[in-house]
Amino acid sequence: MTERLGYEKNQSGEKETENRRNGASSKTLRTNHGSMEIEIPRDRNGGFEPRIIPEHQREWRGFDEKILSTRGLGLSTKAIQDHLKDIYNVDVSPELISGVTDEVKGLVEEWRNRPLEPFYPVLFFNASRVNIHDESHVRKKADI
Repeated sequence: MTERLGYEKNQSGEKETENRRNGASSKTLRTNHGSMEIEIPRDRNGGFEPRIIPEHQREWRGFDEKILSTRGLGLSTKAIQDHLKDIYNVDVSPELISGVTDEVKGLVEEWRNRPLEPFYPVLFFNASRVNIHDESHVRKKADI
């Protein structure tokens, strides 16, 4: 909204535009781990369109992946909460973050404990790349 209107929230003084902030409306999103309440700002002209979650979208896809990517970077649960608050202005409970990461832990353990094949074929190629003059052109070829 700040980008659209050209001034910060609660900024006093002269504004460049006649359009003003006009409160917010709440929306409940469905995620893989339950519902989440968010606030979407409005402007008086009614032309504001949210970018992250479009107007009629009721599900937030990819939210779990964002939590997992920040956990993969080594952030703590509190740091992930703060990051999501800064980026999306969404309050997320520590239980939601733990639930998302616990799901992945189960998949990782399942993968680590999978039965291994008795034999894995491996093929090694070893060659030196050299410049060869061929029909008035210089080409790189493998010399075995």
